[in-house]
Amino acid sequence: MHRLILMFRSALIIAIGLSVLLGSAVAGCVPSATPDPAAGKAARTEIATFESFLTEPLCERMAVKYQLASDYAIIGDFDKTIALAAEVAQADQGFDFPLNREFKVLEDCPEFIRIADAVHSAHAPVHHAAYAFTIDDPRLIPEGLAYDERTQTFLMGSLNEKKIIRYSKQGVVADFVATEYEGLSSVLGIRFDPRDGSVWVASGLDAEHAALFHFSSSGEFIAKYRPPEDRSEHLFNDLIVQCDGTVFLTDSTANQVYRLPAGETKLVPVRTPRVLCYPNGIALSPDERTIFIADAFGVLASGETDSHPVQPSPHITLSGFDGLYTWRDCLVGVQNSMGSPRIVVTRLNADRTRATASAVLEYRTEYAQLPTTGALVGDTFYYITNSQIDHYKDGKLLSPETLAPILVAKVRLVEPQ
Repeated sequence: MHRLILMFRSALIIAIGLSVLLGSAVAGCVPSATPDPAAGKAARTEIATFESFLTEPLCERMAVKYQLASDYAIIGDFDKTIALAAEVAQADQGFDFPLNREFKVLEDCPEFIRIADAVHSAHAPVHHAAYAFTIDDPRLIPEGLAYDERTQTFLMGSLNEKKIIRYSKQGVVADFVATEYEGLSSVLGIRFDPRDGSVWVASGLDAEHAALFHFSSSGEFIAKYRPPEDRSEHLFNDLIVQCDGTVFLTDSTANQVYRLPAGETKLVPVRTPRVLCYPNGIALSPDERTIFIADAFGVLASGETDSHPVQPSPHITLSGFDGLYTWRDCLVGVQNSMGSPRIVVTRLNADRTRATASAVLEYRTEYAQLPTTGALVGDTFYYITNSQIDHYKDGKLLSPETLAPILVAKVRLVEPQ
């Protein structure tokens, strides 16, 4: 039986205790590592930015507070980390506090451990995914995944090797676009053009390399589109392609979404109902009337005449989607910046203004190590389980000897109740 996001508020309140909410008990909280000065500087910059979002009515406040808790942990302000973590845990929207990355420094802090354990006690691991296939290239560091119904093949992009591979229905792996072909850089989002099976690719992790590429269905170069020059930072992340060939593209570090009208050559900024914070996943409704934009603090719905945030509802968060997709009247995706990564399906109401129910399909298992994106194949969601993106920094592999082959899993989608 698929496990839904259920109400465990009372259990969490008892386990956490009101004293933690006031930040009154951090005795014995000794950092397990010395804070990194460079990381601390970046965290302080983020804190200043994120705190402004607390007064923004169109974003999820608990998502903002979760990110603030992470940053306060990095700079060593454990009082604020614990108070924020307790508040986020009580809201019970799906955030948790794994003792790796930014929260590792708190692994010897009893009050924080109590919060983290209470959340995990209330939300057990969920396992419904199954093995699909393996790519035997540990150094790939994949980010984008796409499926072509006509040829029944998958495309997978590489951040590290700066190429795109094809996985055929016979299980044969071959290069689709060679390394750095026509200036291709790190590959992120990949989508097929419904008109002719050509391929659109978001590429580049900085302003120098950011570009939207268009390749033919056989991998030949067609065109490349560069970002506007009005921003100093760019990271083209994910995209969608409408039936008429219009492309919408997220630019994470410019906090912008662009539109490339079919047949045009310039990317046009898209207006959104609030300032974006690291826009990432993007999805198109089946009727193409709504574009869903995911950023750090929620999902926005952009239509022909109206744009609005999708309200999360109690005990549901729409924040932190990396890959985002639509299926029937639901959003499907990978949430990987809210603690332990998970695969979820969330049903929306008829006017797409609110999430009404959500089901967790995979959580805290070997099939949710560090997922990023996926692809829908009918009623099944295929996704990258172990992107190993945490082993890639500043264009270099970290500890390459520890890398593993890339595992793609599949999970049957169900309507949340």
